[in-house]
Amino acid sequence: AEYMGTSLHLVLKLSLVAFRIMSSERAFPHWHGPHGESDIKVHNSLTNSKVPFVTLEPKKIGWYTCGPTVYDSSHMGHARCYVTFDIIRRILQDYFGYDVNYVMNITDIDDKIILRARRNYLVAEYAKATDDLETIYSDASSTFQAMIEKQRQKVDELKEKTVEPRYADDLTAEKQTEALKLENVENEQKTFLSFYQSFKANTLENKEFDEIKAELVKLGKTALAEKLDKEKGSEVTDQEIYKQHSMKYEIEFFNDMRALNVRDPDALTRVTEYVDDIVNFVQKIIDNGYAYASNGSVYFDVAAYHNKNGHQYAKLVPTAISNKKLLEEGEGALSEGKDGEKRSPMDFALWKASKAGEPRWNSKWGMGRPGWHIECSAMASDLLGKQFDVHSGGVDLKFPHHDNELAQSEACWECPQWVNHFWHAGHLHIHGLKMSKSLKNFITIREALENVTARTIRFLFLLTPWNGGMNFSDTSLKEASGKEQTVHEFFLNVQAKLRELGRFELVNQKFTDEDRKYQAKLTQIKGDVTARLSDNFNYPDALDLILQFISDTNKYVVASGAACKTLLLSQASSYVERMMRVFGVIDDGAAGWLSAGAASSQANDERISKIIDVFAAFRDQVRDAAKSQKSNGDILAICDHIRDEIMPDIGVRLEDQPGRG
Repeated sequence: AEYMGTSLHLVLKLSLVAFRIMSSERAFPHWHGPHGESDIKVHNSLTNSKVPFVTLEPKKIGWYTCGPTVYDSSHMGHARCYVTFDIIRRILQDYFGYDVNYVMNITDIDDKIILRARRNYLVAEYAKATDDLETIYSDASSTFQAMIEKQRQKVDELKEKTVEPRYADDLTAEKQTEALKLENVENEQKTFLSFYQSFKANTLENKEFDEIKAELVKLGKTALAEKLDKEKGSEVTDQEIYKQHSMKYEIEFFNDMRALNVRDPDALTRVTEYVDDIVNFVQKIIDNGYAYASNGSVYFDVAAYHNKNGHQYAKLVPTAISNKKLLEEGEGALSEGKDGEKRSPMDFALWKASKAGEPRWNSKWGMGRPGWHIECSAMASDLLGKQFDVHSGGVDLKFPHHDNELAQSEACWECPQWVNHFWHAGHLHIHGLKMSKSLKNFITIREALENVTARTIRFLFLLTPWNGGMNFSDTSLKEASGKEQTVHEFFLNVQAKLRELGRFELVNQKFTDEDRKYQAKLTQIKGDVTARLSDNFNYPDALDLILQFISDTNKYVVASGAACKTLLLSQASSYVERMMRVFGVIDDGAAGWLSAGAASSQANDERISKIIDVFAAFRDQVRDAAKSQKSNGDILAICDHIRDEIMPDIGVRLEDQPGRG
């Protein structure tokens, strides 16, 4: 059932190679840990356990992270990965004092980019050339129906599919995914037909023809793109189409990252700028006996590599080597190799012979383009060397992408271990399902920022271990917002108390028992937070400790009253602020929590303007209450509303003080 629809010949070949590899030791391979000691322990995907974080050079980190494939707008799944590693990068750099060289790649040529750019171009050209709405309707509706029938057949086949018990959960998830895809395309068809019927019924009289045409093309775009790509995709030869597409979404990606206060990488690599290096890298693998050319493409020879010279394939996910679905996904949607082109179905493309309608570069094997996995091997090796400290990415990249990266690189350099520490950020789920563009259940970063602040999103990620799964939901956002509000009120309270206490030079500074107890808690929190961050960057627990310390601070302020020590309170505030900077909650360049986003005089002017607006509105409410001869209780309720609901939102904290009205 696992290989339904695949020829028996390919099934037998895949099974034979998989059996040979699985027959050998499939536990995690021996990890060649760097020499040295470290108090920091981090979960390493190469061992599936926490290991001492020792780097090749003391206090220096060479770090490569898989960047985005820039074919569409960035979504919250991207945020999960890049905000998470931004937090860890800041912890290592700003808290533990490492010198970090953070390298990111941009995949700017890939099957997804080719398909999306080509289809967008074809639909745009179609819209320019077609003014007959009946033609647009006919083309889209017939294709929608064909897509639905094809997807329904896939769903029906899955209903009959059976697997071993250990694969039952995967099958259930696959059934849910394919059923949702069917539902999505059916909904698109209904929306398209509904709009067209409104046009035919003359209920769109207030719309111009060009408006109606544009909307009809937009609603039918999925179907039109499918039809046009099949008919004319091979005719697209202008490589600038792909370049402009990827450039647009690369710019958008980095704008989104900056909006989330994610720091820029220290170095950036693009596949299209590394083609010659990739060709040379592939040739080294061939020369070492681990790859072969076939019909203008080059494939990695898994059977030749595994167990030769100590090499082991699938280090990260040893049990995934016979997963046909993952192997096919790793080759890309446009991979259609001829029977016999590969020596084994497990072999993967290092260089792909370009078909008509695909971008191409010259090589010794003919016109083609890099395979997906090879790009990272070549680019990371160029900037970080034959061995480096950290490689990171999303957990969904473990197999085959990262496992193939490791195999390629270790085959090229004939080394036992290309990367010392492999880190994988956990999945982000929406309503229990993995976020996916194909499922249309994804939320773009820009859409998310229309409803919640970047600060709230950062708190959301701080609630979950970096390598664990998390769910994006109203409940989790509410929890994140509540913790953010706790920190916000802390800084408002401290600001108000320090203003009340005045200059410490004019007040008795001798410590009381309350002061000593609080000072001990301040000392303890620093050590406890260091211990948590040293244990697999456990920032959720570290944040909880800080929130508890905030509670202790509030109690100290109440208990000490006017005897509260200005210097001690300032130290506590500075520590909490420092940790918020380390976590990236406070924007880089902001003067502090309460001034975050208000670093310019213009921003300060806006804040003052808001205060004036609040005061003017308050004055009007009090005047109206007086004219209406309302009770003192009504007027006090207006005062309380201003104090509790309005002023905190503009960064001002008012507190009633005994004996002061």
